[in-house]
Amino acid sequence: MFYIVDMAKVIRIPAASFGNNIKDSVKKILGNEAEGKIDEKHGVIICIVDVLNMGEAKVPLGDSAAYIAVNYKTLVFTPEIGAVYEAQIKDLVEFGVFLGLGPFDGLVHVSQLMDDFINYDAKNRGFIGRDTKLSLSLDDIVFAKLINCSSSSDVVQTKIGLTMRQKGLGKMDWILKSKKDGEEGSEDKEKKPKKASATAETEKPAKVSKGKKK
Repeated sequence: MFYIVDMAKVIRIPAASFGNNIKDSVKKILGNEAEGKIDEKHGVIICIVDVLNMGEAKVPLGDSAAYIAVNYKTLVFTPEIGAVYEAQIKDLVEFGVFLGLGPFDGLVHVSQLMDDFINYDAKNRGFIGRDTKLSLSLDDIVFAKLINCSSSSDVVQTKIGLTMRQKGLGKMDWILKSKKDGEEGSEDKEKKPKKASATAETEKPAKVSKGKKK
C-alpha cells in the first residue's frame, strides 16, 4: 500500500549549494539520496513530498560542506501480505504473468492464475482456461492478492508472489460472471420443489363403524 511517512536524517550540503534556496537544496539532495531506495521499516521511498523543518547548519573543521538535521515527509510503498491490488499485466510468459505493483514487478505463477486447467497461447501471448474459457492477455487489468514477499535492499531483486485463484480475484469480467452464476444458482435452488419428508405421517382412511347384527 502507499503511505505518507515522516522521516528524519542529517544531510550534507556542499559549498556549491550555499547560494541557493536552502529548502530547495535540501529537498533535491534528499531526492537524490532516498528516492527509489528501500527503507527497511517502511518499504520503497517513491518521492520526497515536503521538507518539514531544518535544524541549524554546522560546518565541521576541515570540511567545506554544511551538515543539517532535517525532518521530511515521504511517499512510500509497502508490500503487505494478504493485501489485494489492482494492477496491469506488464509481461506475459509461459510460466505466468508479471504485474506492475508500485515500483515492483510481482509474479502470478501459472498455477495461481485461475482455478482451471490453463492453455498458453504463445502466438498471441495469452492464457485461456480449458473449461471456463476465461482468458488473460497483455495489458489486462486484474485484482491479485499478495501471498509472499522476499525483501531485498534493491527494488529489482525483491521477489513478490501473488495469486488470482481465489473468489473475487482476477479480471473484472471474471468476478462479475462468478457473481452472476452464484445468483442464478441460488434462484434455481429456491425454485426447485421440496421433497416430501420421509417421516411425515400419511393420511389414513376413516374407519367405518359396523353395527351389530340383531
